[in-house]
Amino acid sequence: MIRFYKCTAAFLLLFLFNNNVINAQLSETAIKDLRKSTVRVKSGSKISTGFLWKNNDWIITTLHSVEDSNNIQITFVDQVRKAKVVRVLKHYDLALLELDKPVTLPKLSSSVKKPKINTNLYVLGYNGKGNLSTVIDRSLRLGYNSSGKLKGLLSSGLRKDLAICKSPDPEIDILYFDGSLLPGFSGSPIVNNSGQLVGIADGGLEEGAQSISWGVGAKFLNDLSVSQEHFKNAYCASKSSSVKFAAENLQDDTIDYLAFNGYKFIKTKTRTIAEMYPTVDDPKGLDELITGFSMSNNLNYLDFSYDIYTDFKTGATFCVPKGTKLKVRNDLLVGHVPASNLAYLVWSKSSFSQVEHQNASLTFENKIIAYTNMDLTYEVDTDYSYSQPVFKRNGIIVNRLAYMGYYVDDYNDVYPQTYLYETHIANGNTYLGMAVINLNNTLETISLLTTCAFTGQCIGSSFYDDCNTSCINYISFSQLVLGVHMGGFSNVIH
Repeated sequence: MIRFYKCTAAFLLLFLFNNNVINAQLSETAIKDLRKSTVRVKSGSKISTGFLWKNNDWIITTLHSVEDSNNIQITFVDQVRKAKVVRVLKHYDLALLELDKPVTLPKLSSSVKKPKINTNLYVLGYNGKGNLSTVIDRSLRLGYNSSGKLKGLLSSGLRKDLAICKSPDPEIDILYFDGSLLPGFSGSPIVNNSGQLVGIADGGLEEGAQSISWGVGAKFLNDLSVSQEHFKNAYCASKSSSVKFAAENLQDDTIDYLAFNGYKFIKTKTRTIAEMYPTVDDPKGLDELITGFSMSNNLNYLDFSYDIYTDFKTGATFCVPKGTKLKVRNDLLVGHVPASNLAYLVWSKSSFSQVEHQNASLTFENKIIAYTNMDLTYEVDTDYSYSQPVFKRNGIIVNRLAYMGYYVDDYNDVYPQTYLYETHIANGNTYLGMAVINLNNTLETISLLTTCAFTGQCIGSSFYDDCNTSCINYISFSQLVLGVHMGGFSNVIH
């Protein structure tokens, strides 16, 4: 029998913490006025957000969210109005609408001064197909984008895509947000702690399972109000699959979300690995995993599809195989695959220092061990583990680890029992842990899978009877591992 030395399942997660955040405390009156000023905009098949600005009959929204310039429905809190486009500012993706009748409601006043980096901001918008129950508020933070321009967020390919019609123009100045905008938030007002308008929510980019969001500064509204551009010449929203405007990415009326431990994870999209692959944070590691899994079958792992969940306050993001049902158990999110004896675990915690991040990672590993309900010895699988945490841009730190769990008897003989794959990641004041557990990694199942794999019986869409369960379980496990590998935080430029 093979013998192993006991190894502690732990790692040191260091974190560079920036506590220089300008707190925003928007008054209750300002929030109520903002709610009255914010509207749902429906133009053709597109639904987005807008707001009342400067005049009693002017509505601001984004140009890309307007499909029919002469037939637009505007929904206020207590009334519905018709509107049409009267001004556009193509390069900044802005549109000024005029109501059929003026309204007597609070109008937003704008500030031409750009907020300072790390200033907390407030945004209100319509998510989903836009009934009045789906208006949502959330906080953002003005992040750092070295160029200050949209092109600073774009790959060379995306810059070329947007440069074709320049709506928005890659050369424009933008507000880059440390936090993500919800689908449907195009045209939403972004205000400071005084209730002054500082920006208009615009769009986002795919970044693996995560996303990057930006807005247009309120100072450009004055240019919009005097623009002489014509809608028919200006309307030219990019068709690039990597540029995602909120109005083109609608959710259902009922928002699918999971609330636990003070977090609210909303299902934002469903993507294949092929769609996420160009912008994942660790393509080399993902390649190695896929190559390893592919040795036992001929599946195209790039076709695997995942549901993406994001907490929009922190940007914490995880992905699970499409259709996976998750439930809250104590303070963990758990996806259990009974037939395969697999489990997917997610845990997130606020932490504000190096020590707290380290303790959070250790706590999560203890929760994983407790979930197995086994007293085991764990050894790192160095083939699938980082040698040390990786420091990324914007303060993110990530570590990915694999462990084999063994039962050691009184004679020091070792019996495999479990296999764990984990991602630990920290950003700002938030720790996020994700793990998949194979609870049936015994000598018998390992031997059977090895026999099935090396004799080619896991190749194809159907398997030999004696290998059917083993091959299917292996595929389920590989899907979960790839999902754990692709988790992270939105609005980070790698």
